[in-house]
Amino acid sequence: MKRFFIGATLICALLASAEARPVWIGGVPTSPVIETKLLPSGREGLPVWFLPRLGISIRNSPQEVVLQYGQLTLRYTPETGWGNYRDLGAPEVFNNSVHVPVDVLRILGLPLLADAPEVLDVAVPAQVPAPPAASTTAPLSPAPAAPTRPATGATQAPPAPAPPPLLPVNPVLPAPQLITVRRSLTQDGDDEVSRLVFEFSSPAEYRLEQAAGVTRLTVLNARGSARTENLPGEGSYRYRLTPQGQHLFITLDTRANARTEVFTLQDPFRIVLDTRVRTKAEKPPAADVKSLPGGVRYRQLDKLQMLVFESGRYQPRIITAARGESRAISDYVHQTGAVAAVNGGYFDPKSALPVDLVALGGQMISASLERRATIGFSASGAVSYGVPKPRYRVTSALGTVTVNTVRSKPNAKWLTLFVGDGHTRVGGVGFVTLTVSGPQGGVVTASNQGTLTPPRGAVTLTFDPARFPQLPLEVGASLALTLDWAAEGWDGIQEALAAGPRLVAGGQYAVNPVAEGFDTRTNVWRPTRQVAFGTMPDGDYVIAYLEWGTPEDFARALQKVGVRDALRLDSGTSAAVYVGGGYFNRVWSRAVPNAIVVLPRKLAASR
Repeated sequence: MKRFFIGATLICALLASAEARPVWIGGVPTSPVIETKLLPSGREGLPVWFLPRLGISIRNSPQEVVLQYGQLTLRYTPETGWGNYRDLGAPEVFNNSVHVPVDVLRILGLPLLADAPEVLDVAVPAQVPAPPAASTTAPLSPAPAAPTRPATGATQAPPAPAPPPLLPVNPVLPAPQLITVRRSLTQDGDDEVSRLVFEFSSPAEYRLEQAAGVTRLTVLNARGSARTENLPGEGSYRYRLTPQGQHLFITLDTRANARTEVFTLQDPFRIVLDTRVRTKAEKPPAADVKSLPGGVRYRQLDKLQMLVFESGRYQPRIITAARGESRAISDYVHQTGAVAAVNGGYFDPKSALPVDLVALGGQMISASLERRATIGFSASGAVSYGVPKPRYRVTSALGTVTVNTVRSKPNAKWLTLFVGDGHTRVGGVGFVTLTVSGPQGGVVTASNQGTLTPPRGAVTLTFDPARFPQLPLEVGASLALTLDWAAEGWDGIQEALAAGPRLVAGGQYAVNPVAEGFDTRTNVWRPTRQVAFGTMPDGDYVIAYLEWGTPEDFARALQKVGVRDALRLDSGTSAAVYVGGGYFNRVWSRAVPNAIVVLPRKLAASR
């Protein structure tokens, strides 16, 4: 192996950044997001485990760190440091991972597309080396300091020979335990990408074997339970977890032509398997933005596309599929006669049930988490934004009581409300279920013990009569329902949808993931396709689509074009805008259980 060295004067010219920066590869943000780190020494660093994604081969052990890119090699040992590069800082441990200074990229000659304060962009490598057979997070000993010469004429006993530098002893740590397994399926152009994420309690070493149609990992000295799970999609078939002896074996079966990349993420430690297969899926038809109806304007700025609807001619409405079902947003347009649609709030892909507030016709059909940004529409199309905490109050001749939640499953301590869908059962042994005459109540039309299946649209109240003596038990009793939004400016709201985060409020940047309870380390915050609903200063409605970016990127883009208020909707693989017979998104999105449609006002008034 040849080794080439550049003069040490180069190092003196290299300035480390004072802050962490996101790392891009070929102009595309890394996903999940990787950032440089400000190390304890004050230098800017990158984790050694990430360098193979930039095309750098690595060898990392307590005795040495070796980095190779093309014909150039850098080697660090505690005895010699980085060789000729004495000003290049030693590897440092940060968040349980060995990091090296970012300057190694420049010394190795990696082509940097951007080396700016806000981003470090590295060209796509010609090839990505295989991960090392073993790694360690043990720090290396620093290089020994140069000896000090005694002053001329001084008498000094010869120094004793210096002992060789000691490498740190690895502490005895508990065996890594598999905590959870997550999976996702996305479409990237003509490629389907299936991701498996294995999260462990602590960093783990693994060995990798790959052949056509199979990827095997031996996670050394790790613990986990046996499991087999079939996977959706065309590329990955199933994975198997097999504990055997001291190790945990992970086997992934795929199509023979699928390509699986294996890499790790930190904080917490995760082993990630990305399987990519060409599906040759037909792309969705493109939106015809040149033939939009009157009162609808199209705007585009870089990756941002917008539809602006005159509020005097159009009105937004929320629409849902049958409970437990999902539909393409084009179906919602064809069903309602709308001119455009955008997908709605977050949902559980397995059950197709919303995970946050949905209200239709003045009725909550899905309970609120009471912390995420929400959009509401009045019967006339007025729009409200906020974080309401809606509650039903039930009033009878015996008193007033507050509904605890909206759901079908009963709870002995709660009063639960449910709007029937014709197939979901409510009630149970020891419970009474009242059916009331309308969305605002009126009278009790049925009183049942045990379970029953209320018809579609029927409003039911289920409770333990011993715990709620304020509620009547007989048919014909008066019973009033009042929905209190508990939010300023929300009186009269008939439809509502929670999603988030709030992007723009009053023309100002408004993203606050902490306040809304978002974990920015998860997929919900990754750079991806983004959609939003909003309003302009004159009250016109806006549907917006960002081809790629984070919620922060989306908010700044909307603020730049003058949007007054905006709320992000479910994004990523759900993100879709349909107008003019086609889509803004150039890859297929998944079906969704609800959407926001924009209707001509005359048509909206008739619904």
